[in-house]
Amino acid sequence: MANGLFGSNIAAPEIRQAQLQPAAVPGSTFVRPQQRETGGNLRALADALGGLNGALQNYGTVVAKEEQDPNSQANKEWIAKRAIMNADQLREEVRLNTPEGNQVKVDALNVLLGEKANDDFRTKWTTFLNTEFDHATGDAAAEYDRIRQETADALPNDLAKAHLYGLTKPHRAAAMQQDVEQKTGYVKEQINDTVVSSFRTSIDDSLNIHGLDPKKAAEIVFAKSASNRDFLGMSGQEQNATIYAIAEEYSLQGNEAMVKALLEGTRTGSDGRTVPPIGRSAAYASKSIALIKRAGDIADAAAEKASLDARIGIDRKVSEGAFTEADAKALEGQHGLSTGELVSKVNASAVNRARAAAAYQAEEQKRQWRRDSADAENRVRADAIAAMSQVGGINRITDVEIPSETGEGTKTRTRKTSIDDATAYFEEQFEAQKKASIDAGMPAEQAIKVATSQRLAFYAGHKLPNPVWENTLNGIAGRATTENLIERGDLTPKLIEDAELYRTLKAANPAYLSTLLTDPKAKEFWDAYEYSVTRGRRSPEASLIDAASMVARDEFAKAKSQVPAKDADDIVNRTLKDLDLDERSFNRTFVAHRVEELSRSGRTTKEIKDEVQREVMDVSVAVHGVLVQDHNDLPDDFATLMEAELQNRFEMFGKELGITDPTDFFVTAESGEGKWLVRSKTLKGSPVGNGSFITPSHLSSQRARKVKADEARALKLIKAKDADKAAAKAEYDADIAAERKRIMRLGAAGGKLGLRMREAELKKLDERIASDKFNIEHSFPERVEEKLKGFGSSAIGEFFKRGAEAAQPTFGGELEPRRTPFNAK
Repeated sequence: MANGLFGSNIAAPEIRQAQLQPAAVPGSTFVRPQQRETGGNLRALADALGGLNGALQNYGTVVAKEEQDPNSQANKEWIAKRAIMNADQLREEVRLNTPEGNQVKVDALNVLLGEKANDDFRTKWTTFLNTEFDHATGDAAAEYDRIRQETADALPNDLAKAHLYGLTKPHRAAAMQQDVEQKTGYVKEQINDTVVSSFRTSIDDSLNIHGLDPKKAAEIVFAKSASNRDFLGMSGQEQNATIYAIAEEYSLQGNEAMVKALLEGTRTGSDGRTVPPIGRSAAYASKSIALIKRAGDIADAAAEKASLDARIGIDRKVSEGAFTEADAKALEGQHGLSTGELVSKVNASAVNRARAAAAYQAEEQKRQWRRDSADAENRVRADAIAAMSQVGGINRITDVEIPSETGEGTKTRTRKTSIDDATAYFEEQFEAQKKASIDAGMPAEQAIKVATSQRLAFYAGHKLPNPVWENTLNGIAGRATTENLIERGDLTPKLIEDAELYRTLKAANPAYLSTLLTDPKAKEFWDAYEYSVTRGRRSPEASLIDAASMVARDEFAKAKSQVPAKDADDIVNRTLKDLDLDERSFNRTFVAHRVEELSRSGRTTKEIKDEVQREVMDVSVAVHGVLVQDHNDLPDDFATLMEAELQNRFEMFGKELGITDPTDFFVTAESGEGKWLVRSKTLKGSPVGNGSFITPSHLSSQRARKVKADEARALKLIKAKDADKAAAKAEYDADIAAERKRIMRLGAAGGKLGLRMREAELKKLDERIASDKFNIEHSFPERVEEKLKGFGSSAIGEFFKRGAEAAQPTFGGELEPRRTPFNAK
């Protein structure tokens, strides 16, 4: 604790009385000098000085007394000025020694500091009471003294401390009295809470466990209340308060009977005398009536809600067919429900239950129909996926009738739907395989190339358009403008990827690529790009800019770069001659058009001829010397089948038209894909037979006839007697040789389409020879037994085994084999 005045660590200065030193002055305001006659001035001066000295002495005495009086006006003003200062400012006042050496003023400062300390103490005490003090168990006197002592210890001297204690003495007595009252109230509150809780337990047990009525339960409460006077010292008013409190609780619960029993029941005191009901006392009469009314209102509202809830629940169960006689008996006499009403609801519930059962059966039947339809659809979908997992398998997919979801007949699952579903399935597989390859460490560029190759094999093999590729390739001219390539560098990588796709498709299957490219500007762009990359040895980025610049040129500039008409015609003639094609307009139109397109890119005549010749054979096949472009509709055996079909048309119309050579007939694609018009060279391309068309179904029929003819030749060799075996074998070998020679003509000029057709035809021929060899070297039962090995013990294996046993001959000789999955081609 700081020492010195006001705890400022500054020693209080010694205050001494200032001594007045009066001096002579030529006059006095206290004594007026008397006039003396002339000649007596010296005496008069002496008398005047003596009077002044006395007046000054009197003045000093008055001033000294005033300075020593704390109640003087000056002291009061001085103290008032410092009364508005805080403790720190007062300490500073002392440190600066501003009091003018008057001990009374110093004492006044200490008294004032005590008053300030009293104000601070009361603030601390109030805060402590409101935030920290435990009113239930705390020692108020000890805490009061502790805080007051802490406040006093901070004062500078005993005078200030004494003044603090003097000021807090009456306050302490009042605070202790207040604490006693609070503790007493708290104890009474705890007692009352305990008493009310005891009443609650007694009432609940009486009503819910022992089955007593409210009046009996109230009597138990009254008995307990009477004993509380003896054992808890509760007054009558306190007993009434506890009973009223428990009545309030049951009023909030809506237990009107219990509230009435508590407030209107007659009580007996501990001395045996009758005590009037609480509700009749002046203090509780009005409140009791209000309490009973509130309990009734709550009970009525609860009853109404319970009745509504009950009726809603009943109606719901009735609608569900779940309201039974047992439910009705349990509700009899409740919620205003009459017996007749309950019986009616039971009957309605029974009707609804029967309807629900019928509806369930109907829904089960519908679910079964939906399941059957879904199963059939999945079966067809799976068959389509299995078919399209093999090249050419798409030709086995047809419209299929499956059960309808409604059970009413069948519905058609179209061939297109099955193909679309299978295509979507394989697309997912391609993407999954690409991701798996990348995850396994394959570079992304390589994985994309593999996926592109897989897609190409799938779409070209099934002759399906790829919408993504179509949009990518045909939209190139709009995306790869010169401005985009120069200003948007972020676009270049995607365009290079698109260009890589174009080159991959062109290298692998130009015929299929030609079916995707339908936009003339896109064709022009890709021609220019390919030329820049292959001939100009330019980078992909530079080639894109070259192609964009070429497409952006005006038509006049493009026309100027075209080769002269004579040179273009010479290119067409040489191309047709080199490829051994008919030189009439049927082939000339296609070749001349491509010469014109390529010449606009600035190629030389030799470059144009080489490109046209290669492209012609890559995207078309010659039938009787006339080109037929692949519009994604030419099967691998198209040339074989079309020549056979034209032979039929020649037999039908040749004699009538005076035409002696079957090769005079040729076909041109009409009305898009999958339809060819038969024309005559002699008739300058006019249609034959008033517009004779050949469709894929005609080709399929030719394929079936060819398979049957091939099987007949093999069967003839199988059935030939020993003496005729050599001749039959020679005839069979000659037919195979002729077939192989015809196939080898395909792709003779090196065109990719022809080479692809040749490869497919040779593969089918080798399979036919191997099958014929097996059939020739084994008996019919042996052939069946060998094929069944592949099926093992499966159901299909047992089926074919039973069929083979049933087909066994009962006499000597060999059965003619039927077309089965084992020998059909």
